[in-house]
Amino acid sequence: MLEVIIYFVMAAIVCTMLYMVLGKQVGEPPETPLTGAEPAQRDIEQEMRDVRRSRHFEGDAGEGLRAIADADAGFDPDEFIDNAKAAYAMILEAYAEGDKETLEMLLAPDMYAAYVEAIDGRDAQGLSQTTDLARIIRANYISADLTGKTASITVEYEAEIASALTDKDGTVVQGDLDRLAKVTELWSYSRTAGGATPNWLLTGVEEAGEDTLGSAPDFKSDAD
Repeated sequence: MLEVIIYFVMAAIVCTMLYMVLGKQVGEPPETPLTGAEPAQRDIEQEMRDVRRSRHFEGDAGEGLRAIADADAGFDPDEFIDNAKAAYAMILEAYAEGDKETLEMLLAPDMYAAYVEAIDGRDAQGLSQTTDLARIIRANYISADLTGKTASITVEYEAEIASALTDKDGTVVQGDLDRLAKVTELWSYSRTAGGATPNWLLTGVEEAGEDTLGSAPDFKSDAD
């Protein structure tokens, strides 16, 4: 009799588990937390809620960031900071290597022209630059603004960089690749909110204190 009871309980458990997995009827659509919402729609709505809860909206730049997010559904302040860190590394490397093609994609036109002039001047002296970005210590929002459709953001970077200039014979004439320098810079970016082109362009660079070899040259764009 005890064995019969045990078998009955086990069968009941198995049936209950199958019912929970398969539902009341084969092919019955699963219930969703948002009635009438398709999965893709729910994902978008969840992403927008995540953006609205961003910690960055609580800082000094919060009001401007919220205005940009309201005007541009694709703007995510957390994602922007991640991309800004990547841009920082790319621009420093491109400037050091004289990679004008990469710089043209990332800089405002007048800033690009100024950087090309500096690169050409360095080349004319027979100098080559090597820059090693050891790490980005932090990257924080300083200000954000939406004027008309133009979104502007300034990020403060603190980083450790090693850099050196060498002549055509490979002799170091300035800097030291074995010595890290800590730099603090303000980089300003701009784009048309909700525009067809998603790229943010660098419009200005300001270093705290004297310029450090390896950091981006100071510049303020007319578009800034």
